[in-house]
Amino acid sequence: MIKSCLASPPMPNPHFRFGGGVKRSFQPALPVLAASLCLAFASPTPGQESANLERLLDYRHLADVRMAPDGTRAAFVATENDLAHNASHAHLWAVDFSSGQSRQLTMGEERVAAPTWSPDGARLAFLSNRGGPRRIWTLPPDGGEPQPALPAQRLNVVQYRWLPDGTGFVLLAPDPPARAATPGQPPGMGGGARRPPPEPIVVDADPRFQRLYVQRIGQAQPAPLTRGNYHVTSFDLSTEGGWVAMATQPRPGPGFGEHSDLRLLDLASGEARTLLTSPTAIAAPRFSPDAQWVAFVSQDGPDANVLHNRYLQVVRADGSGRRTLSRPVDENVLGFEWAGDGESLVFWVYQGVANRVYRVDRGGGEPQLLEALAGDWSLERGGGVSFSRDGRAGAVALSNSSSPVEVYLLEADRRQARRVTAINQAFAELAPKTEVLRYASEDGLELEALVVKPRDYRAGRRYPLLVMVHGGPPGVFIDAFVPRRGVYPTFAFADAGYVLLLPNPRGSTGYGERFRRANIGDLGGGDYRDIMTGVDRLIEDGVADPDRMGMMGWSFGGQMSYWTLTHTDRFKAFSAGAGITNLASHHGTGQARGYGQHDAYWGATPWEDPQIFIDHSPLFHIGQASTPLLMQHGESDRIVPVSQAYEFHAAALRVGLPVELIVYPGQPHTIQAPRFVLDGMQRNLAWFNRWLLAE
Repeated sequence: MIKSCLASPPMPNPHFRFGGGVKRSFQPALPVLAASLCLAFASPTPGQESANLERLLDYRHLADVRMAPDGTRAAFVATENDLAHNASHAHLWAVDFSSGQSRQLTMGEERVAAPTWSPDGARLAFLSNRGGPRRIWTLPPDGGEPQPALPAQRLNVVQYRWLPDGTGFVLLAPDPPARAATPGQPPGMGGGARRPPPEPIVVDADPRFQRLYVQRIGQAQPAPLTRGNYHVTSFDLSTEGGWVAMATQPRPGPGFGEHSDLRLLDLASGEARTLLTSPTAIAAPRFSPDAQWVAFVSQDGPDANVLHNRYLQVVRADGSGRRTLSRPVDENVLGFEWAGDGESLVFWVYQGVANRVYRVDRGGGEPQLLEALAGDWSLERGGGVSFSRDGRAGAVALSNSSSPVEVYLLEADRRQARRVTAINQAFAELAPKTEVLRYASEDGLELEALVVKPRDYRAGRRYPLLVMVHGGPPGVFIDAFVPRRGVYPTFAFADAGYVLLLPNPRGSTGYGERFRRANIGDLGGGDYRDIMTGVDRLIEDGVADPDRMGMMGWSFGGQMSYWTLTHTDRFKAFSAGAGITNLASHHGTGQARGYGQHDAYWGATPWEDPQIFIDHSPLFHIGQASTPLLMQHGESDRIVPVSQAYEFHAAALRVGLPVELIVYPGQPHTIQAPRFVLDGMQRNLAWFNRWLLAE
C-alpha cells in the first residue's frame, strides 16, 4: 500500500464509466479529500465533457513509428494504462495509408518496443519480455500470433537489426548475471521450500558489458561478435550486411562515456578497427545507404560536459572526412535519419516551445526546415521521423496543444503532413486553451512560457494560479497535447478553474547552448527570478490572483519547488516530487555518481567546496519556510533517492511546517503504476483545492 506520513480519510471504491461506454471496476487504496475533489468538476460548460482524472489515464502515447520499406504503411507502439492490473501495456499497431485503417497487432499484458520491418516488408519484429528476458518476436503485419524469432535464452536484448537477407539478426545484449538463478528446485526441496539465502553484494564487481551477437533463425544459440572488455552502447548494420558500426566505451555506466570509440566490425572475419576516438560520448551510429559514411551524435571538444550541445556528425567508413553538420542549429540533436538517397540527413531538435525538423546535406551547409513540420507541431516524446527506403514518404507521431497525438504521413514533397490514425481524437474536445507568453526577465533575458487557461476562460477575471516547473534543469515545456504531466493533471486543473504557468527559465533546452548554461553555479538564482517574473507578468495582466497561487514540479521541478518554498511566502501551497533537497548528500548517492551533472553546475565536489552545496540546498533554508507542502516520491528512485525526501520531511516536521509525504512503493524516478499515478493526481488536485479554493 501507499506509504503516507499523514493519514487521510479513505475514499469508497466506486465503479467509473470510461469513454466508449465500457464499465471498469477498480479498487484502489486511494485515500483522498473527496470534498475537495468535487470542486474540480462542478458545473461543466454545456456540451463539454469534464476531463475527469480517470479518463486522463485513457489517453494513449504513440511512439516508435516505423515506416515500411515500400512506404505503404507504418508500424507504431501505443501505450495504455490498465487500472485493474495496475500496469501499463505497450501494444504494436500498424496503419495502412491507402485504406486508412489502423490495426492492433498484439494484445495481453506484455510490453512491446522497437518495431522493425524485415528487409522485404513481409514481417514485423519487435522486442518483448513475454515469458522471460526481453527477446525478439515476429508476426505478419496483417495480424497473427507473435512467434519468438530466437530460442529462449538468458540474453536480455536491448537493440537489434535484421540481417539483409531476413534470415536472422545482429543483436546487442548485456552479459548475463554472474550468478544466474538456478532453474527449477534444488534437489530434495519441495515446491514450498525457501529460496537459498542471498549472497553478499560486491559493488561494481560485475560490470555487465553489453556485447554484440549474430543469430540466424533456427540456430540453437547466438554467436558472439565482440569479446573484448569494452562496452557497446549502440550499433548499426550496413545495408549489404557486411559491416557493423558500433559506439563503445571502456566500461558500462555514464561515467565511462568520457572516452568513446566509433568502431567498424567485419562480420565475416570478426575483426574490428577504430574509426575515431572521442573524449565525449558517441551515440546512435547509422550507415548511409551506400555504407560509405557513418553518421552519429556526439559533442565537440575535450571540455564538453552534459550541458554542451550534442551535434550530428558524419565520418567516412575509412575514418576520414569527419565533419559536424548541425552546428548552425544551436541545440541538442535528439535523433536523425538518413534520407533515401544517402546524400542528406534529417534531424530534429527542441526549439522554443516546439520541435523543429531539419534537412542537411551530407557535405554540410545550412540546414533547411522541413516545411511540413514547420508550424506548431511537436513530436511525441522520444519520437522522430521514419522514412521509406526511397526516402519519398515519412511517418511521424505529432500533436499540438489542441490536437491529440496521432500518426501522420509526410507526403512525397514533404510540404504537408496528413493524419492517418484517430486513436486519441475523443480527447480533442477536452483541451484547455494554451497560449505562449513571451516576456523579459529582470536582467532583460527574453523568455517563453506556456499559459494554460480553462476552456471557459473570461478576460478581466482573476484566476487562481498554479506554477509548474519542468525537470532537468535542462528540460523544456513544449506546446504539445499533454492531458497530464506525470501526477499533475493539467486538464483537470484547468477544468477546476486554475490558470497554469509553465515557464522555460534560463537553463532550459530549446534556446541554445548559452541559454542552457546560463544557470551554471546559480541554481535557484536567475532561474528562480525568471519564474517569478512570469508570475508577476500574469498578475500585472490581470490574469492571476496574487492571493491564490501554488507551485509544483517533479525532479528539478521538485527541487525548485522546495527552493521557492524556502525563499518566499507569496504562495499558498506547494507540491514537490522527487526533488533534490540536499545537494551534498545527493552527490554520492544519486544521478551525480558518475554522471557529472553536479560537477557541470558547481565546478567542484562537496569536499572541495562544501559551502556552495550548502548555500544552494533547500534543506539548509528550511527555517524560512511556512507554506503547506505536499511531498511525493518513488521508493525505488535511483536518480534522486527517496532519502532526499525523508531528510526534508524530518526537517519540515522539526520547524512545524504543514507537510504530508507520500512514498510510492517500487516506483522509480517517475511514478509509473497507473493506480499510483491516479492517487498522485487526486492528491495534487485535492491539495491545491484545499489551500487555494476553500473559503
